[in-house]
Amino acid sequence: MTQSPPLKVFIFLGPTLAHELARAECDAIYVEPAAQGDIYRAVLEQPFAIGLIDGYFERLPAVWHKEILWALAEGVHVFGAASMGALRAAELARFGMRGVGAIFNAFQDGTLEDDDEVAVAHGEASSGYRATSEAMVNIRATLREAEQARIIGEKTHARLISLAKELFYPDRSYPLLLARALEAGESPAHIDALRGFIASERVDQKRLDALALLQAVKACVAEGQPPKPSTFHFSHTDAWQQVVDWARSAPPLGAAEPAVPAPLLAAEVRLLGARGEALLARALARTAVALGTHASSTRHEAFRRLRAEQPALLASHLLDEVRVSGDYAQLVQRAQHKQQCLSKYEQERSAGAAPEPEPEGEQLLSWYCQEKLGRAVPEQLEDLLSDLGISQREELETEARREFEYSRRRAGRFGAPGGV
Repeated sequence: MTQSPPLKVFIFLGPTLAHELARAECDAIYVEPAAQGDIYRAVLEQPFAIGLIDGYFERLPAVWHKEILWALAEGVHVFGAASMGALRAAELARFGMRGVGAIFNAFQDGTLEDDDEVAVAHGEASSGYRATSEAMVNIRATLREAEQARIIGEKTHARLISLAKELFYPDRSYPLLLARALEAGESPAHIDALRGFIASERVDQKRLDALALLQAVKACVAEGQPPKPSTFHFSHTDAWQQVVDWARSAPPLGAAEPAVPAPLLAAEVRLLGARGEALLARALARTAVALGTHASSTRHEAFRRLRAEQPALLASHLLDEVRVSGDYAQLVQRAQHKQQCLSKYEQERSAGAAPEPEPEGEQLLSWYCQEKLGRAVPEQLEDLLSDLGISQREELETEARREFEYSRRRAGRFGAPGGV
């Protein structure tokens, strides 16, 4: 008897729970926190269910309600809990999205209203999306337990909640909260007792709710529950089509993205002219905010410092900006083709082929600026380097030389891929 293939499930998960721990609870495809368009991409893979736990809301556009509605209209079970998932589930429960956990319940009944209740700052994928701040919902749950255990009284509880709520979400942490409480005049003895309670008894409500979602998804899959018929009419709009167009140009969800080194992708961004400069500037600003620093006196100095100190973070934010702009697929395709052509050229030279003449110095920069950037070489080269996010003249010349050779070979026997 042929066994049916396992039902496909996508879970969007980041700082709330480690992927390896989640896999031990529920067999699913675990992907990074969801951004706008990602639920649509997941539905293209024809899953049985989608679990939304974590999602972006600041560095990338947040998951759109309409793509969740489309998933429901397509007969996909959609669960939400703990973080972005709890917010969207509370908003869309009447349309069939299934909310799970205490945080979802608090948003649905109006006990909680603010998005910042679940927001946290966190690291990149390489860190396992490690949270670097504490969620307000976790602080509330922990302080509630501390009051019930008579570690703190009702008035101290209320003051601590107020102090925590005043903190900007990336700054929320127990050490800072307790320091603020002492500054506000709370008893050092009470705060010391609370510090000990937090060390051993702190409540991670987001984690608990995420685990509850995984169990709910697991039960739904095991029972093979049929989807509920949609009770709404889904309308296609121009805004919806923009999300669809972007999502269809992106790689399949869960698939490895094309391996294009960040400097090569940045070189293609620069060729977008003023639009590329804007993408670079936004990536710089996001990196500075993520680090909690202010930009230097000039953008060039800021780029040079961040490229030296935080190259991976800056590259990550640039990649995010390119995805959002809708240029990702085309730029990756061109960067890959350029690398193929130039690698072929190097092989020919290694085999003894005579190098072809190339412009150098001012002539090369003049060609690059006029033919590729649509601008003249400025009197102060520093201005150009700043606009392009490049640290040194040598780096600019290398990039210009690669583009010159690629352009020459594209016009010759190496054809460019369609649409580039």
